[in-house]
Formats: sequence, C-alpha cells, structure tokens
Amino acid sequence: STDMLSGTLDEISDPRLGPEELVRLWRAGDLTGLEHYVEEMRGKSPALHARMLAERNRNWLPALTQGLHGEEPLLVMVGAAHFAGPDGLLALLKAKGFTAVPVVSAETAR
Repeated sequence: STDMLSGTLDEISDPRLGPEELVRLWRAGDLTGLEHYVEEMRGKSPALHARMLAERNRNWLPALTQGLHGEEPLLVMVGAAHFAGPDGLLALLKAKGFTAVPVVSAETAR
C-alpha cells in the first residue's frame, strides 16, 4: 500500500530506524535499545509497525506455540525487531506460558 511504502521510505531517511542501527543493537545484546527502536518505529509509523511487526507476530504465534509443545527443542529465527515490545514475540510467548530467550550475536555471547 502507499502508506507502507511511504513509511518504509521515511525509515530509510532516518538513521535511528535504519538496518545498521538494528544490527548494532542486536550485536550489543541491547534489549532496552531494541524496545526503544520498536517504540520509535510505532510512534513514527504506526501502520507500518502494525503490518511489519505486530500483525506478523500474532500470525506466527499459533504455529510457534504448536511447535513449542512438541518434544523436540525449537529454535525460531526472526529479525531482532520482532523480539521487543508488548506485541513482540518474547511478550506474546511469555503470555502463553513459555520462556523465550533472544539469541544475540556471537560477539556479545563471548
């Protein structure tokens, strides 16, 4: 949609919401910074936030919870922005009774 494209172009021109900042926050293991990133995105472009993060997270939840009830461990790989916020995967899974832990970069884990 036009709103989504416009929001995406706005993000590209805002270095605080660009992919480099997201990677920096993830590499640093900065979950508070990721929270701020997602909240800034929500404030600047609520429709884009809803479509790119919140709706996708809710849509993934049934398949994730089904997989997590299986006998095998489950590793879920998503972009770092999907971790954060009240509608982020960490909060959604916690509300369902799961313990979800984000994996940060190998540099941070050392």
